[in-house]
Amino acid sequence: MSSPRPVSAFNALPPLVSAIAIVMVTLEVMFQLGARGLVGGPQAVGWRIATIQEYGFSNRALDWMIETGSLRLDYIYRLVTYPFVHLSFMHALFATAMILALGKFVGERMPQWALLVLFFGSAASGALIFGLILPDGPGLVG
Repeated sequence: MSSPRPVSAFNALPPLVSAIAIVMVTLEVMFQLGARGLVGGPQAVGWRIATIQEYGFSNRALDWMIETGSLRLDYIYRLVTYPFVHLSFMHALFATAMILALGKFVGERMPQWALLVLFFGSAASGALIFGLILPDGPGLVG
Protein backbone atom coordinates (compact mmCIF):
# COMPACT_ATOMS: atom_id res chain seq x y z
CA MET A 1 0.00 0.00 0.00
CA SER A 2 1.43 3.35 -0.96
CA SER A 3 1.54 6.22 1.47
CA PRO A 4 -0.38 9.39 0.63
CA ARG A 5 1.46 12.42 -0.68
CA PRO A 6 2.75 14.78 1.97
CA VAL A 7 0.40 17.68 2.42
CA SER A 8 1.94 21.14 2.21
CA ALA A 9 1.28 23.59 5.02
CA PHE A 10 0.91 26.34 2.41
CA ASN A 11 -1.35 26.46 -0.60
CA ALA A 12 0.29 27.12 -3.94
CA LEU A 13 0.02 30.73 -5.08
CA PRO A 14 -0.11 32.02 -8.63
CA PRO A 15 3.31 33.52 -9.56
CA LEU A 16 1.97 37.04 -10.12
CA VAL A 17 0.31 37.12 -6.71
CA SER A 18 3.56 35.95 -5.13
CA ALA A 19 5.51 38.65 -6.98
CA ILE A 20 3.14 41.44 -5.87
CA ALA A 21 3.29 40.25 -2.26
CA ILE A 22 7.09 39.95 -2.37
CA VAL A 23 7.42 43.55 -3.59
CA MET A 24 5.14 44.79 -0.81
CA VAL A 25 6.92 42.81 1.89
CA THR A 26 10.39 43.76 0.64
CA LEU A 27 9.54 47.47 0.67
CA GLU A 28 8.13 47.24 4.17
CA VAL A 29 11.14 45.30 5.47
CA MET A 30 13.45 47.97 4.04
CA PHE A 31 11.37 50.74 5.66
CA GLN A 32 11.44 48.95 9.01
CA LEU A 33 15.18 48.27 8.89
CA GLY A 34 15.87 51.84 7.78
CA ALA A 35 13.71 53.34 10.52
CA ARG A 36 15.72 51.39 13.10
CA GLY A 37 19.04 52.50 11.61
CA LEU A 38 20.09 49.01 10.54
CA VAL A 39 20.44 49.89 6.84
CA GLY A 40 20.84 53.06 4.82
CA GLY A 41 22.40 55.30 7.40
CA PRO A 42 20.72 58.36 8.93
CA GLN A 43 18.73 59.28 5.81
CA ALA A 44 16.96 55.88 5.89
CA VAL A 45 14.68 57.16 8.65
CA GLY A 46 12.80 59.20 6.04
CA TRP A 47 12.58 56.52 3.34
CA ARG A 48 8.87 55.88 3.89
CA ILE A 49 7.94 59.56 3.62
CA ALA A 50 10.15 60.04 0.56
CA THR A 51 8.62 56.97 -1.09
CA ILE A 52 5.09 58.17 -0.38
CA GLN A 53 5.92 61.56 -1.89
CA GLU A 54 7.52 59.98 -4.95
CA TYR A 55 5.21 57.01 -5.64
CA GLY A 56 1.93 57.77 -3.86
CA PHE A 57 -0.99 59.00 -5.94
CA SER A 58 -1.54 62.76 -5.74
CA ASN A 59 -5.00 64.22 -6.36
CA ARG A 60 -3.48 67.64 -6.90
CA ALA A 61 -1.15 66.31 -9.58
CA LEU A 62 -4.10 64.78 -11.43
CA ASP A 63 -6.01 68.05 -11.09
CA TRP A 64 -3.00 69.96 -12.44
CA MET A 65 -2.73 67.63 -15.45
CA ILE A 66 -6.43 68.12 -16.22
CA GLU A 67 -6.23 71.91 -15.85
CA THR A 68 -3.13 72.32 -17.99
CA GLY A 69 -3.97 69.56 -20.47
CA SER A 70 -0.49 68.09 -20.20
CA LEU A 71 0.57 64.61 -19.20
CA ARG A 72 3.65 64.08 -17.07
CA LEU A 73 5.08 60.60 -16.83
CA ASP A 74 6.22 61.19 -13.24
CA TYR A 75 2.57 61.79 -12.29
CA ILE A 76 1.06 59.05 -14.46
CA TYR A 77 3.13 56.15 -13.11
CA ARG A 78 1.76 56.92 -9.65
CA LEU A 79 -1.56 55.44 -10.80
CA VAL A 80 0.02 51.98 -10.57
CA THR A 81 2.74 52.45 -7.96
CA TYR A 82 0.68 53.67 -5.02
CA PRO A 83 -0.67 50.18 -4.08
CA PHE A 84 2.86 49.10 -3.13
CA VAL A 85 3.54 51.93 -0.66
CA HIS A 86 1.96 51.80 2.80
CA LEU A 87 1.70 54.13 5.79
CA SER A 88 2.81 51.64 8.44
CA PHE A 89 3.82 48.08 9.11
CA MET A 90 0.26 47.10 10.02
CA HIS A 91 -1.12 48.74 6.87
CA ALA A 92 1.33 46.73 4.76
CA LEU A 93 0.57 43.54 6.69
CA PHE A 94 -3.18 43.77 6.07
CA ALA A 95 -2.74 44.75 2.42
CA THR A 96 -0.38 41.85 1.81
CA ALA A 97 -2.75 39.41 3.52
CA MET A 98 -5.62 40.63 1.34
CA ILE A 99 -3.52 40.36 -1.82
CA LEU A 100 -2.51 36.81 -0.92
CA ALA A 101 -6.03 35.67 -0.04
CA LEU A 102 -7.93 37.35 -2.85
CA GLY A 103 -5.09 36.87 -5.33
CA LYS A 104 -5.06 33.13 -4.76
CA PHE A 105 -8.82 32.93 -5.21
CA VAL A 106 -8.88 35.05 -8.38
CA GLY A 107 -5.53 33.84 -9.73
CA GLU A 108 -6.69 30.23 -9.82
CA ARG A 109 -9.63 31.16 -12.02
CA MET A 110 -8.01 33.65 -14.41
CA PRO A 111 -4.93 33.61 -16.62
CA GLN A 112 -1.93 35.55 -15.30
CA TRP A 113 -2.22 38.31 -17.91
CA ALA A 114 -5.85 38.92 -16.88
CA LEU A 115 -4.84 39.05 -13.22
CA LEU A 116 -2.17 41.62 -14.09
CA VAL A 117 -4.69 43.75 -15.99
CA LEU A 118 -7.21 43.41 -13.15
CA PHE A 119 -4.74 44.44 -10.45
CA PHE A 120 -3.21 47.43 -12.20
CA GLY A 121 -6.41 48.39 -14.04
CA SER A 122 -8.43 48.53 -10.84
CA ALA A 123 -5.67 50.47 -9.07
CA ALA A 124 -5.45 53.04 -11.87
CA SER A 125 -9.19 53.40 -12.38
CA GLY A 126 -9.78 53.65 -8.62
CA ALA A 127 -7.19 56.40 -8.30
CA LEU A 128 -8.60 58.28 -11.29
CA ILE A 129 -12.15 58.16 -9.95
CA PHE A 130 -10.97 59.14 -6.46
CA GLY A 131 -8.95 62.03 -7.90
CA LEU A 132 -11.85 63.27 -10.00
CA ILE A 133 -14.32 63.13 -7.11
CA LEU A 134 -11.97 64.70 -4.54
CA PRO A 135 -9.47 66.90 -6.41
CA ASP A 136 -8.31 68.59 -3.20
CA GLY A 137 -8.49 65.47 -1.05
CA PRO A 138 -5.63 63.45 0.36
CA GLY A 139 -3.53 61.30 -1.90
CA LEU A 140 -3.62 57.52 -2.03
CA VAL A 141 -1.20 54.90 -0.77
CA GLY A 142 -1.61 51.19 -0.24
